[in-house]
Order: sequence, then structure tokens, then C-alpha cells
Amino acid sequence: MGGGGAASLAATHSIKNGADTVLVSKGGLGKSGATVLAEAGIQMDGDSACKMGFSGNSRLTKEKLFREIIIEGFYLNNQRLVQIWTEKAPSRIAELLEYGLKADFHPPGNLHTTGSELARACAEGARMHNVDVIEDTMVVDILVSDGRAVGALGIEVVTGELIIFKTRAVVLATGGWHQAYPFTSGTKELTGDGLAMAYRAGTELSNMEMVTFCPNTILWPKIHRGSIFGYVASFVVDAKMLNNEGEDIMLDYDPRISEIAATTEFNKNIWSIACARTINAEGGSPHGGVYWSVKHLPSSIFEDALVKRFPNRRWQGEDFSDLIEILKHGKPIEVAPAAHYFEGGIRMNERCETQIPGLFVAGECGSGMFGANRVCDATTEMVVFGGIAGEVAAEYVKKSKVRRIDKHQIKTIEDRIFEPLNRRDGIKPVTIIRRIQEIANKHVGIIRENNGLRRAIEEIEQIQIKEIPKLFVSDSGRFYNKEWIESIEVRNLIICLEASARAALIREESRGLHYRKDCPEMDHDRWLREVVVSESSGGMTCSTRPVTVTKMSLPTGTETWEEYIIRSVPVLKQLSE
Repeated sequence: MGGGGAASLAATHSIKNGADTVLVSKGGLGKSGATVLAEAGIQMDGDSACKMGFSGNSRLTKEKLFREIIIEGFYLNNQRLVQIWTEKAPSRIAELLEYGLKADFHPPGNLHTTGSELARACAEGARMHNVDVIEDTMVVDILVSDGRAVGALGIEVVTGELIIFKTRAVVLATGGWHQAYPFTSGTKELTGDGLAMAYRAGTELSNMEMVTFCPNTILWPKIHRGSIFGYVASFVVDAKMLNNEGEDIMLDYDPRISEIAATTEFNKNIWSIACARTINAEGGSPHGGVYWSVKHLPSSIFEDALVKRFPNRRWQGEDFSDLIEILKHGKPIEVAPAAHYFEGGIRMNERCETQIPGLFVAGECGSGMFGANRVCDATTEMVVFGGIAGEVAAEYVKKSKVRRIDKHQIKTIEDRIFEPLNRRDGIKPVTIIRRIQEIANKHVGIIRENNGLRRAIEEIEQIQIKEIPKLFVSDSGRFYNKEWIESIEVRNLIICLEASARAALIREESRGLHYRKDCPEMDHDRWLREVVVSESSGGMTCSTRPVTVTKMSLPTGTETWEEYIIRSVPVLKQLSE
């Protein structure tokens, strides 16, 4: 299930390994999901790049890259997953090149391309291997019998007809839950469907408190809202983030932190917190962000740098000529951190297996690879674990038998999804979605604290008790009923947000992307553990488990996130040399 790169690669590797395979996409294959909007690069170690004929840096070995990812992930990574990522990345990149991927190489081991091109290449692999594709179909739940995944129930979006998929294995590659937030860089399809389905089926979620926000995402002009153009441009021009007094918001920080933000993978973390602090202190711009300005730069230098990075003033198919003209004439634009990537998700092992036999996971809806900070391109994670999930699922299929589908479960799911169609009045999905987004933005955003998280959980519980049961849609017909689809998505979003809020409340420290104003230090002794969310007696509960360690020992003691970052940068620099 999924429309992006992880689903395409999973389907391709499944069919290559002998399993009859169908790929079900909520939108169009290669045209929906998170992949199309990726920045987008894919990465491997420099030594492997050299062996593939690129001008990489052979000194940047797999071992060094492994260490970089663990340090930048604040040691919360599942080290087995990171090892597999470094080992498999070169072969997956070679595979994409076989599918016609167009990309430019940048040392030591990066291939830069566009999200749409990457999605096209992944989808081309599925087409080349004759994967059966069903588009514009939303899967609403996983079917489980005798404790095993045996299929899924879906809705054909255009006709509203139900489809029962009777299978021996299911691979979830459905991306994140971006739409729980009011400002996001993700597409409309990203409503946490896979995570919620897996949770309802009985799997565990982990690291749900870890959410990447992308700073300098365009807030205004409205026409470019949600584009990460400003973030990408920040690496080719020396732009400044200003408050409503025209002051550089980074001046309050240790100069080392400002430099680190501009030159390392800690940038999203640092810039997002700086923006959030400014906005919370009522120092923001009219539309709720901060100002992004290049007024201090000569216009010729600014324009030359952008033209080199964005030929013809276009990026990802969008024309930014108007925005560049605004900046060129000394006027700022408004930017803000947008919900961008979700490190947490369905708990999985190094074989992409979940706790339910026959249920596998890949890409952003899985968890563990990046720990507390997504680095080294999520697109690489997508293709590495997409391939593994497909291969392992195919192995499982060969050893399993077709099992019966529980008709009672299908009836229960049908009753739930048809309820909003059968009501004549009540609460519309969009009303609840806005409430969810308000709670997420106010209490489960970049800066968190105890009282706010508790308030978020209380409000979420009230929505589940008092509002979800009153969901209704204006049109009782099923033919291309967008509002009906939203009524199903609402239930998925609220599961994801509750899991994130509860995990954030449990983690009484600040680590990576999780910043607790009331617990500003990282406590390595207590909290180098994953927070695991599961269902128990009809409610959501949290527990913890140790981080998976293979080669790098964990730090001890306590320190602030600023101290950790400043301490880590010289080590990372040494590794990259």
C-alpha cells in the first residue's frame, strides 16, 4: 500500500522474488505521497560511490557514515537498521539508475535529483516488472485472522465500491501523518492511514514524539505556501530570519550554534526551535511566521546564486520568479517551520517485520532508522527498506498458506465507515480535522511542556468520546465522496496525534526534535530508550524499551541539546575528513 517510492520498490522486489503482487495507491502511482515533494537526494558512503565510478571520497566509509547517522540521531537510532541502510544504499541507488533515474552527483556520496523524478524512477521499476497496480483506492483496514495479516479492505475512491484484498502478506508503505498539522510540506494524502491501521490491527508504534519540522518553509505569499524553497535556498544564499522588529533571531544564540545550523544536519532542529521561540514570544510576522530576508546581500550575488541552484527560476515544477523579484527588491517573505517528516511510526525489525505475522512496513511509516533526527535523506531509507520489505514478504508468502477472512471483522469495519453516510446531521469531518490541527499546533508542536501535552490528551479524548461518534457527511452517496473519505481519515489522524502526545509526555527530557521547555536537558542514563505505544483494553498505553545497540556504545550523564550539538560537531567533522 502506498503511492511513493517505498511502495513501488516493495512491490518491485516482491514480484522479482516470485510473489504475485498488487500495488494499491490512494492516489496515482508516482504522483502521490511524500516522494513527489522530496527535496530530493539519495545518499551512500563515499567509498561505494568511488567503486560505482563516481568522484566520491573513498575515506568516507560505511563505518564512518554509520557513526555520523547515530551521532546526528542523538543515539536513539536502532543501530541494526542503520547498519543495513549503509550496506544496502549503494545497490539500491544502482537499481534506480537502471530504472533511468536522472541525478547529479555531489561528493562524497550524494545524488541530487527532484522528488518527481525519483518517484517516476521508482514507479518505472514497478512497471518494468509488470506489477499489478490499482490506483485511486484507499485501504481502510488490515484484515487479521488467527493473529496473521490475511488481506485488507479498501474503497475505490471514484465509485465508492468496497474491495476485499485476500492476500498472504501485506506491506504498508503509506508515509506520514502530515495533515494533523495546519502547516505542512506534505501532500493531502498523508493522513497516517498505515500507522492507524497497524495500531488497530494490534501492532506497536514507537518514537511517535519525534517530528521533523522544516524551517524556512514559505508561509506567504500564499501562492507558494508549503514549499520548502526557502529552506533549500538557505544553503546557497546567506539569508537571515528576522522578527517583527527586523532583528536577526539567531543573534541570541551562541555563535557556534548559528554556524552549526548553517552547515550541518542539525539545521532543521536549531532553526525550527529559534523560529518557534520567536513566534511564541509574539515576535513573529503577520501570518504567524518570521521574515526571511536577503536585503543585506547585493542583488546580483543573490540572483546569481539562486539561478545556479534553480535554473529558469523554477523548482519542482513551480515558477518562483515572483518570489525572487520580491526578495531582489529588498522585501522579505514570510516563512515558518512546517511539519515535514515523522521519525516515529510502526515498530519494525531489520527485516521490516511487525509483531503481526504477514504484516510488513517500509519507508516513513516505519520507525527506528533515524532516532531523534532525520538525516542522510529519507529517500534513501525509503528505497532501502522498501526493497527489503518486498523481498521478505515474498519469502513469507512462499512458506505460508491462504487463510480465511473473518467476515465478522469486515462487517465491523463496514459499520464503522458507513456510519457517517447514514447520519442526517452531526459534525462534519473538516470541523474535527481543524480541531486536531489546532491541538497539534498549540500543544504538540516544536516546543512542548507538561501542561500543554496533558491538555492535548484531554482534548483528544473528548473528541474521540463526543465528536467522532457524531461524524456525518452532507452527501450520503458514495460516488467520489471526498467528505466521506475525510471522515475515515479523521480517525487515523487522531490516533497518530494521541500517540505522539502521549509519547512526548512520557519522555521527560529534550532530545533531538523533541524539545520540552520544562525538561531542557538530555538524560542519557534514563531516556536512551524508545517510547512504545500500544493498545490495551481499548485504550492507548505507553512503555519503554532499550535502544538497539550493535557497535556504538551509548553516552551517559546529562547535557542540554545545545551542549550535545556543540560537542558533536568536531567529531562529525573528523569523521568526514
